Amino acid sequence: MKGKKVIYLASPYNHPEERVEKRRFKHVCLAAAHLINDGFPIYSPIAMSHPIHTYAKGHRCKRIANLHKKSPKFWYDFDEGMMSRCSQLIILPLDGWRKSKGIAIEYTYFVENELPWTLLPWVDVISDRSIFLQWYRGDLLKEKAELRGV
Repeated sequence: MKGKKVIYLASPYNHPEERVEKRRFKHVCLAAAHLINDGFPIYSPIAMSHPIHTYAKGHRCKRIANLHKKSPKFWYDFDEGMMSRCSQLIILPLDGWRKSKGIAIEYTYFVENELPWTLLPWVDVISDRSIFLQWYRGDLLKEKAELRGV
């Protein structure tokens, strides 16, 4: 993936119920895995920050461990640095995505910087992987050729 421009994969995360956050994490990791497997250079803030936050709780990283819901600004600032390195946005519309403050910030960043974005038609890839694959193999493979400069 050397030299390729990175795609930012946005998804909702925060929720009052921890089980919902875990499910969202699982789904975005699976979507990212499928995309990476097909050669797309993906950065997913949830796939990266959820494990870091989880392990920070018990390992003297109190600043990060205490930031989860009390101060999402830390993560927004961190993610903005990553967005500046990405060439486009893919939004994974899991439950709650329309109300997600994080997705609103990410979307606004890409639109204001005149960078392309797309909504990944979402079917629960865990239960129906074939529909998910049908979409991204059909549409994203066209973009994949452009990203590779073909």
